[in-house]
Amino acid sequence: LGFPIGSLDLRVMRWDGSADRAILSGLPSEGASLWYFWTAAFAPDGERVAVTDGEKILLARLNSPDRETYSLESTPFRGGRMLGWSEDGGELLFYGRFGPLPKEHTLIGAWNLNTRKTRILFDRFISTALPRGLENPRGMRRIAVFTKEAEDPHSGCELELVDARTGTTENISPHACRFAASLDQGERLVAYADCSTPPGPGRRHSQVHLRDLERGVDTVLSDLEGTTFSIKFSPDGDQLLVRRASRADLPDLVMDLRGGTQTIEAGWRPLGWPGSGRALVARAPDAAHPAAMGTLDTRSGKISIIHSGLAPKIFE
Repeated sequence: LGFPIGSLDLRVMRWDGSADRAILSGLPSEGASLWYFWTAAFAPDGERVAVTDGEKILLARLNSPDRETYSLESTPFRGGRMLGWSEDGGELLFYGRFGPLPKEHTLIGAWNLNTRKTRILFDRFISTALPRGLENPRGMRRIAVFTKEAEDPHSGCELELVDARTGTTENISPHACRFAASLDQGERLVAYADCSTPPGPGRRHSQVHLRDLERGVDTVLSDLEGTTFSIKFSPDGDQLLVRRASRADLPDLVMDLRGGTQTIEAGWRPLGWPGSGRALVARAPDAAHPAAMGTLDTRSGKISIIHSGLAPKIFE
């Protein structure tokens, strides 16, 4: 997603930066306050992409100029955020506000594209739920949900996994760092970070964990200074992208589950995985450099720039 002033384009490119083209152009952008609600997700068929701004849903085909628009006013979700597609491609998963004021609350639901009906999957307080549509075009079986926050804001949230078919839940951690969780593509493993506050003023730590959901085994992979902001599994499940808090002295990491950790060059932040062994990274503009996207070879550490001059909103 690139943000020209006053409008939004949805663009598609290959991971080497070639074949860059817009498939949706001139969409209105109402300012930074709505950036959080703009999400895009590829369908499991690889042909469709859904985009939402919290008020409407746009469906486009990658190789067709046709597009469809649906208003979220016809659904229970107002200001809702799209999480991704169901495994069969027939439903879009959302979380958002529901119910009459002042008793309005948040929930997770599945909106059927054919019947326009909504199934409620999770109806409790939600701090945030993680979209996975661009990482996992095969659709979602489980949704990572951060619920009740601890009394100490630095002690994290409860992390639960919600089954996207049945709505059943599985508790993972009572002190997870918000946003820092990722499921592998087979949804057998979940990596997450637990927040902790060691003795001493101003000290924050986080532990990166790996949970085997089939065997119920939980392993601590690393103890890191500072808060962990996000974790992303590689497609082959062998590596993790670990994004740290925004302190300059805490580099982001590539963590190999077979052993070894590599730091990412200062100034570049990880976005995701175009493929195993290659990470997508971004550099925000500064006095010396324009904004840029690149691919990181996670074995050699080399970064190759694939696109320059993008608006900085892409990096948030």
